[in-house]
Amino acid sequence: LNVTALLKEKLLGLTLKDIQNTIAERMQESPLADHEIIQILLQSPEEHFMIPDSELVFTSSNRELLDQPEYQHVENLQKTLVAIDNENVTQYFKTYFNEQNNYMFIGNENMEAIYNDCTVVTHVFGGSSFQGQIGIIGPTRIPYANVIRILNNFSEIMNRVC
Repeated sequence: LNVTALLKEKLLGLTLKDIQNTIAERMQESPLADHEIIQILLQSPEEHFMIPDSELVFTSSNRELLDQPEYQHVENLQKTLVAIDNENVTQYFKTYFNEQNNYMFIGNENMEAIYNDCTVVTHVFGGSSFQGQIGIIGPTRIPYANVIRILNNFSEIMNRVC
């Protein structure tokens, strides 16, 4: 039995939180418990079994914004480009959204003024092994029914595979 096979056998299918909380007891009786790699993992499982928040925000191209009437004024476009910057989106989601609820904020309903020219629609997804939230940030006149349908479909697919 090698280290890779042992880790797969003991940890496959667990959530990262479960791994962080139970890796020590899962490795106790293992013949490789004293192996250097296993010992490194046991010393700080939170460091080795986690996904940094900054890696969880993915954005698509913002070139389409240039075609929208709302963004023909340079000031509006600049403000929105700052709003949809990865760091700002990450902070906005961490501050105002949780992964248990779906949200829709249009214009001034948004919690921060920088998003007042935008619509933010989010939907939660996932199962026992992975949970997350997908969101669309766009102009205030986006086709809401289509956006909600797309997010619902994505969530249904993710719920089946997670």
